[in-house]
Amino acid sequence: MSGGKLERANGEREAHYVRLARHLRNRLGDGLSADGRLPSYRTLADEFSVSIGVVQRAMELLRQESLVQIHHGKSGRIVPGKSVQPEIAKYGMIHPYTPGNDFERNLIAIASDVFDRECNHAVPIVRSSNGSSARERELAETMVYNGVRGMLLSPENESANANYFQELARRIPVMLIDQPLGDADLPLVMFDYAAAGEEIGRKIRRSGRRRTLLLLNEKTNSSIEALTANMSVHVTTFAFRTPLFRMAARVKQRDFALFDTIRERLLKELEACEADSVFSPFDILLDHLVCLEMPPKLRARLQCAAIRGDRLEWHSRNYCDSGVWEWSASHTDLIRRAVERLNRWQFSHQMPRGVRKIKLKEVK
Repeated sequence: MSGGKLERANGEREAHYVRLARHLRNRLGDGLSADGRLPSYRTLADEFSVSIGVVQRAMELLRQESLVQIHHGKSGRIVPGKSVQPEIAKYGMIHPYTPGNDFERNLIAIASDVFDRECNHAVPIVRSSNGSSARERELAETMVYNGVRGMLLSPENESANANYFQELARRIPVMLIDQPLGDADLPLVMFDYAAAGEEIGRKIRRSGRRRTLLLLNEKTNSSIEALTANMSVHVTTFAFRTPLFRMAARVKQRDFALFDTIRERLLKELEACEADSVFSPFDILLDHLVCLEMPPKLRARLQCAAIRGDRLEWHSRNYCDSGVWEWSASHTDLIRRAVERLNRWQFSHQMPRGVRKIKLKEVK
């Protein structure tokens, strides 16, 4: 078998083991011994200048595609009569966000790109539980029935379905993202919202501001709660909870009744609590409700701060000119790290342990 260099394909970030697997897949019939045996792991590692671990993961990928049989972790043998065209692997991803909104569309695009790069052209099946714990279980069962090899789960809440997904992880790898799931002993990748709350609260206080209104959705997960709790250590906060996501969905249908109601309530709350700053984890909604809708004199006295995703959204001129402080939460990094851990679990047959936290970065 000839080789010596792993050419790049599908972008520069394609994993070494994926490139090696692709190379081996394309050359399964080239230079093999009479019994169909591949060279040893050590020979392949030396030939392609990679580690033994990279060879092991590449061979495991080919084994999952039923192209090779692995013998004692030292070499592989071609499966007789097997076509070299592999079946496209499927993975599941369940989240609680409103189906069809902009955030879900971005999430689907990110997941498709990450799984394609990290799992050799795998296809993610992304579905919303729409805030229903029963729906969450139904989706998981349907995905398992349809042969997904692993699953990413952003739980609907921390209390529901912990036992169910703990048991499901005995059948397929289940990786948590965004927030923990009760007492379930499952690996988790999440943003470090608690540290971000400390950073945002300190910056607001250093600027001389003392009273911050928190513009929040009616339901928030434990990550946002940790963020706002740590902000409250440094500044006095006033939580304004309102159905922001339902409002946004109705505005897309050109129904502004709920928007107008929330705007009037927000205006009264800002005056009543004498806020000198506003924070929201939703940059677009802060733009529409504060930067565009508040009277200029009121807006001028407010220092705004927000969290945005790594895919930059369109903002109004008021938003851009008002000096909003922004912190970026990269969902690309979140999903990529979760998929990397999912891959390690699948290849090693050992569940990863603990929580991996991703820092939010202040946008300068």
